[in-house]
Amino acid sequence: MPSLNAVSIALRKTWKKKWLTLLPPDLVVHLTHEWPFWARPDQLAPQHEDWFTWLVLGGRGAGKTRTGAEWVRGLAETGAASRIALVGETYQDVREVMIDGESGLMAIPRAKWRPSYEASRRRLVWPNGATAQCFSAEDPEGLRGYQFDAAWSDELCKWRYADTAWSNLQLGLRLGDRPRQVVTTTPRPTVLIKRLMGCQGHESDPRVHLGEQGEPRRDVPQ
Repeated sequence: MPSLNAVSIALRKTWKKKWLTLLPPDLVVHLTHEWPFWARPDQLAPQHEDWFTWLVLGGRGAGKTRTGAEWVRGLAETGAASRIALVGETYQDVREVMIDGESGLMAIPRAKWRPSYEASRRRLVWPNGATAQCFSAEDPEGLRGYQFDAAWSDELCKWRYADTAWSNLQLGLRLGDRPRQVVTTTPRPTVLIKRLMGCQGHESDPRVHLGEQGEPRRDVPQ
């Protein structure tokens, strides 16, 4: 992944488009789904191993949803995680943004890897058996009793019951040797965000990797 991203960065936007026209059509189609080729460096998970929470802060249009969805997609398709939590402000937000949005989990994979959505169970199922369960921060108790090896939390700063929902999610992140989570959110000075960032009197958690996102890339394929 880092080497593919380095190639992408080396090819400035104009040259990248010209370079793609020289490649065989099947390779162009393959690269369309290779996220490291299109992503900014801040849209790729930290390369060092010593992190538990990847906190992605960015404004509207910065690519937060695509960042979270691609991280989950990578884990599910490679088998690096098989029981994933998707937590949004409401169930509708999880479905409309994280799953069915233009940068959501149903929009980005190759056809053969597209997950199916089981509405009655509120979960996604990938062809290899990996699952992603949907949760609403409006119902923090709904997180109790589940276990995960990965989680994606979206718009954490807007959660009404942020502390309770977050605490219950952390209790469930206990599967595998290295459970991890990504948080994608528009920054607001909430108590929870301050605690995660270790500012204004809160002790910093060394397992939190802060990734502030820059300007959106207009050359990313939809």
